[in-house]
Amino acid sequence: ATVALVVSAVFFARRVRRLLMHNPEHYRLLLFWMDALGLGAFTVIGVELAYQRAMEPTFFLLVFVGVVTGVGGGRFDPGMLYYSPQIWTSDNTDPIERLTIQMGASLCYPPACMGAHVSANPRTGFETKGNVAIMGTHGFELDPLKMSDEEKEWAKRQASDYHKYYDLTHYGDLYRLTDPAADPFFCDWELVSPDKGEALFTRVVMRKPENYYQMKRLKGLAPEKMYRIEGTECVYSGALLMAAGLDLSQPWPGPEDGSSVTVHLTAE
Repeated sequence: ATVALVVSAVFFARRVRRLLMHNPEHYRLLLFWMDALGLGAFTVIGVELAYQRAMEPTFFLLVFVGVVTGVGGGRFDPGMLYYSPQIWTSDNTDPIERLTIQMGASLCYPPACMGAHVSANPRTGFETKGNVAIMGTHGFELDPLKMSDEEKEWAKRQASDYHKYYDLTHYGDLYRLTDPAADPFFCDWELVSPDKGEALFTRVVMRKPENYYQMKRLKGLAPEKMYRIEGTECVYSGALLMAAGLDLSQPWPGPEDGSSVTVHLTAE
């Protein structure tokens, strides 16, 4: 926490921002040293935990746990983005648990860098797994020999959607509409293209709500533009979608735990 506060204070200082904008080398050096501080903090924490919990804290054990914690636990940081455009967000591939992980990570990191995969985790169906993964880089960690024909069709469809929404997920603006850590039922987010000509809304039902009448106000649209919901004849103004909201009542999406829906809007 102390390292995070120091990094935030440094990066948000006006003089520091002005200096970094005019000298990329200073920016690289600052990231390098902040990254080193973060890795050092993870290493110290690992050594301390090993010392406290081990029955016989040998030198080898302390060094081993410290290195593993520093390299593994500190692998998601701004310094890594200097060298790699993607980072593995978490080993947890449970699509419901991933909601809080990805929404939290998106406070500091763009969706384009967050590794997110569809796995064999049985908690939700294939559709929700893909809808959650497409918030990040999207990928598959599955054994094709164990996939049903239906799952293979879902995989083909989701691979196609990844390319279809590539510009939105990599260059669009992310709006976190419903926080899964604060709302017990839903998680909502929206990606809007820079020219506000396209948007992708996603809702995941974590737990079945008592009231299925649901309206959700969107954000980031152009008030004067008219948006068509893909696959329907429904056309609404951006002003209406942001002021009144998008109708998400039954049967769209279904009331089941773990169900989800994506709504693709394009300006006419």
